[in-house]
Amino acid sequence: MALKHVYFAGRDQVRFSWARHRFAFIPSGVPDDFDFARLEHMVVLKLDGKLGDTQAMTHFYANVQRHCPNLHLSVVCPDNLVPVYRDVLHFDTVLPSSRKPKAAEIKSICARLTSSAPPVDLVVSTEGCYRPRDFIFNYELKPRFVAGCDARLQGKEINLFLFDPDSDRRHITQCFCDFMARGHLAYEPVSYVPLYTPEILGAVQTSLGLAPNARMEQDADADAEAAAPLLQKQQPRSAPLIVGINPCGAPQARRFSVPMVVSLIVAVQRYWLEHHLQAQHQLKILLMCPDSLRDFQQAVQQQLQGVIATAAAGTEAGTGDDAAGMTGLRLEGVEPPELMFLPSSCSVEEYAAHIACLAALVTVDTAAVHLACASHIPQLCFYLGDANSFEDKRWAPVGARAQVVRPQTERLDQMEQKTFVAMSMQFLQQVLPQ
Repeated sequence: MALKHVYFAGRDQVRFSWARHRFAFIPSGVPDDFDFARLEHMVVLKLDGKLGDTQAMTHFYANVQRHCPNLHLSVVCPDNLVPVYRDVLHFDTVLPSSRKPKAAEIKSICARLTSSAPPVDLVVSTEGCYRPRDFIFNYELKPRFVAGCDARLQGKEINLFLFDPDSDRRHITQCFCDFMARGHLAYEPVSYVPLYTPEILGAVQTSLGLAPNARMEQDADADAEAAAPLLQKQQPRSAPLIVGINPCGAPQARRFSVPMVVSLIVAVQRYWLEHHLQAQHQLKILLMCPDSLRDFQQAVQQQLQGVIATAAAGTEAGTGDDAAGMTGLRLEGVEPPELMFLPSSCSVEEYAAHIACLAALVTVDTAAVHLACASHIPQLCFYLGDANSFEDKRWAPVGARAQVVRPQTERLDQMEQKTFVAMSMQFLQQVLPQ
């Protein structure tokens, strides 16, 4: 493994050095003269397609649009983010790109960026390690200012340095607030723009059994952090409550195990039935697995069905409570809360809208955390690692509605199951009806 790491590190360094020499470009702008009010065209490079980054940067985008209405905003991003930047964030030019574009594709994109808009003044990228494509974009666009994060290029190819991924503990939103201040741009208190349109939201609400087109705004005198979740607040009393469980991050270490998820679902169901809350609200549980993890979803569903069947058999036999906690509850004539799943091929907007419809969310450290912050959804976030690490400080959830838990394990699935359920239920009992 160590040899493989050395090989890839050496390969990346060779590519970096070659591209830096072959596509050498030093922006001409003087950093002390940087002023957003003087810019005509800003290009954001978001080729990695990271959804959490996009959500966290919406505060920056909204302030630029509010205070610089004549500034042309362009973005280069993967296909899945095109509707978000076009229909939700309202960028002027949105160009799709493959995630690893070659030189010919980049040149074509840059030609389109410069042919129908003013010359590019500023290119913004949060790429911590420049790849050849980043050098090629700057070489072709030739902006006066380049804002970026690769410390090797600070003061040279990057004349507006945003943050050092390896040494900066500022939150990502603070990094952009400081960037706006450097460019003499006023900004509002940090808040995120939800990544869905009203039409998408209405369709998702209908599919979940909620009243469509619920009013999104808080009351003018309401404290956004103290108020109920935006959508739930506007729903009729008969509307179901939906608890989301987001069990899987991209790295294997950031994933709950199937038994952990099943135990939590059963604990929520038992709490709901024992407290007779089904008489007040219908409860639904949304398991938020992407298409790539449908096997995980199926495993949860199969194991849960087995637990419920065992509980029902135990009740009929008069054996008393079982380990799953469902015995004695099924025969009251009340079905357990419904388990639901994300639709197949769920778009980014649909995913964000599903999160906005939740009453509460239990999640691993992934983009869902930031999407929930945008809609003020109460959430319990399971993070790995040191709370003072650069990454955790930079990508911590925004707002008082997010609680962070850090298990002392190398992987989330190594947590003791009872501890995981106890933590989750303690949180849910705080935010769900009593």
